[in-house]
Parts: sequence; C-alpha cells; structure tokens
Amino acid sequence: MSTVYRNLFAMGTRFDMVLPGIDEETGDFVFTLIRKEIQRLEEMLSNYIEFSTLSKLNKTAPKSPFVADNELFELICDLKRMYSASLGYFDISIGNYTGSGSAKAAEGLRPKPFSGSLDEIVTNDVEKSIWFATPRLTIDSGGFGKGFTLENVKKVLSDHNINQGFISFGESSVLVLGNHPFGEGWKVSIPDIYSSESVCVFHLKNNALSVSGNTPANLIKYPQGHIINLVAGARVSKSGLVCVSGPSAFYAEILSTALFIAGEKEQKQILNNFPGYKAVRVSYEPDSKTPDIKEIEFNIS
Repeated sequence: MSTVYRNLFAMGTRFDMVLPGIDEETGDFVFTLIRKEIQRLEEMLSNYIEFSTLSKLNKTAPKSPFVADNELFELICDLKRMYSASLGYFDISIGNYTGSGSAKAAEGLRPKPFSGSLDEIVTNDVEKSIWFATPRLTIDSGGFGKGFTLENVKKVLSDHNINQGFISFGESSVLVLGNHPFGEGWKVSIPDIYSSESVCVFHLKNNALSVSGNTPANLIKYPQGHIINLVAGARVSKSGLVCVSGPSAFYAEILSTALFIAGEKEQKQILNNFPGYKAVRVSYEPDSKTPDIKEIEFNIS
C-alpha cells in the first residue's frame, strides 16, 4: 500500500492530509468526500461568504428569531456551553466593536464597554430558533471553525474505516489518527516563535492539537494583537503560545484561544472543566526572546 498525500485551500488557509496504508484510488475517493464536506461547512460557517448560513443568522437574529437546522442549532448550544466552561474567555461574539463583523474588521477600532456575549444569544429548543438579545452582536467562526471542521473530517474517515493519518489545518490545528508508519503515535514539534528550535513536542495518537497565540509575524500585521479578549474589551498583545491536545479538535481549538487570553489562575480553573486535555504555555518576558515553557496544571483545590 502507498501513502496518500492531498491538500487544498479552504477557510482562508491550507488543509494538508497524509493517509498511510491506502491505495491512490481509495485516497482520491475519500479526499473528494472530504473536499465536499469542507466546502459545505465553509458555506455554513464563513463570515466572508454573504450567502453562508452564519451570515444569514447574523443578519436575521438581531431582529427576529432565526430558525436553524439541527446541526447549526446544536453547534450554537455547544458554543454557549463552552463559553460558560471557559469562564467567558472563549467568546465568538463580536458585540463590543462598532461596525465589526470579524476580528479582522475590528483592527484599529477602540473597544467600547462590553455589550454583547454568548449570554445574549437566546436559543429555543422547541422551535430550534436563535435570537440575539443585543442588536450589535455578531458571531465570528474564526475561533472554532477549523476545529469543528476537523471533527467532521474525522467522521468521514471513520465512516470509511480509515484509522491512520495526519491532518493539518492552517498549521495551527492538527488531527492525528492511529500510529505513524514507523513508530507509536505521531510526534508534533512546536517551534519557538523567534527561531526554528523546538520548544516542546507532543506525542499524539487518536488525538488533536491546537495552537493559539501571537508570533512576531502576527504582531507586524496586527500590532495590538489579532486575538480579542472580550472579557476586558481589548486585544491581547503579549507574545507567546498556548498549545492544547485532547480528544476533540473542536474543543482543543476553543481551549487554546481561551487559555491564551486567561490569566494563570483562570487557566487552571478552565482546564478543570476539560478532563483529558493537556495544555502547555510558551511565554516571553517583554523584550526577551527566551521562552518560558510550562504545562498548565489542573487546579486541584
């Protein structure tokens, strides 16, 4: 059997897939299904596609309840639960930036007092409807879209009995199935943001990894930082990374962003709500290029 390599550009970034132990014909068939699934989810979740389901939700819900299908409704309900479990540090609403439908659009605008959050998203289980209690609230999928998509890709692979592979989405979200062809699990190295040296290595098997943070390249493009802390109503400008591994690519992506924003005490409290996940913080003192690498531990008390 050969090893199948496939890639595509979607959701504004690169999707790479390596599937050992299958033939090219099977690889082409499965990749076609995955491409269609990614396209479907992009048309569902993209803030940059005018006809996407999420764009329609953002336009309708501030005025009247939006009736969603089961998939979107359950996703929104799950996001609300993640908002609570992350102590509010995971918040995909952009309600406190005037005229902003996304983090990118908010660049350069001064944050106003906090006025919108997932607490303001009202869901009706009977009607499967979603309503925004705050008119200026907008949902941005940038903090969960890749992870949610990887979970759906995993289902496609599972449905076709493929249990070995390595998938990278944007180089910040990774899904790993089974073992590397030449060893137990897969080793994923996290590079230092100022050099090519490795700062930590994750050994993954049937697991996911997500990385969030600010690199020098991020801070050149967005001097105040590209990640927004809606609890404080400000951008996060510190350099560094938070790396999270665990069973779900969806939850790992949510956690990596929330833990990067949160303070050390809150990080431990948040991680308590996600058993089975491991988090490593790579931080830098101002004007220093020396990484401080620490695993974020559970708050036992």
